[in-house]
Amino acid sequence: GHTDNLPINTREFPSNWELSVKRALNVMQKFSEIPNLEENRFSIVGYGEHRPITTNENPEGRAKNRRVELLVERFYENPEVFLQGNQ
Repeated sequence: GHTDNLPINTREFPSNWELSVKRALNVMQKFSEIPNLEENRFSIVGYGEHRPITTNENPEGRAKNRRVELLVERFYENPEVFLQGNQ
């Protein structure tokens, strides 16, 4: 999860760190509703404002920085078989 660099200080979100973690958690919770996805294979990270993808100097840039990124990794039971077939 990510935020823009505008400071936040509310009862629910004392900082951008908490907000970014909650964003990531909300996405993960939606994925956990999908049958057959193993919840123990998910993890979340909150980066706060520290990894912007664009400027925070205007509303458009700040909107792009308020985001959640997904990393999907494929797991192969037997990677040797996969590698042999793709050489």
